[in-house]
Amino acid sequence: MNEQPMLNLMQPFNGEGFTGCRSIRFSYSSAAMSQYVSFRNIKFANYEPCRDGRTEDRFLNVLKRANRYQVDGNRLILLRNSQELAVFMAN
Repeated sequence: MNEQPMLNLMQPFNGEGFTGCRSIRFSYSSAAMSQYVSFRNIKFANYEPCRDGRTEDRFLNVLKRANRYQVDGNRLILLRNSQELAVFMAN
């Protein structure tokens, strides 16, 4: 499978996504004023191993490391302090 990782942030503070290999569900917390974000309770929808887990590993590492976010138009930017970790585009 050659799909790109994706996030779908829903209210109240639950989300789902795709790691590039497997579907996930998670919870998150955020604060608009400080642009703080934290992802937790990441659970896989299936446990089939990935053929190439590198994309999934990098994606999960971003979710674990991210502590801030920025919204720029249709882009969600996840950061660790001021370091950009990933950029997601809204559909």
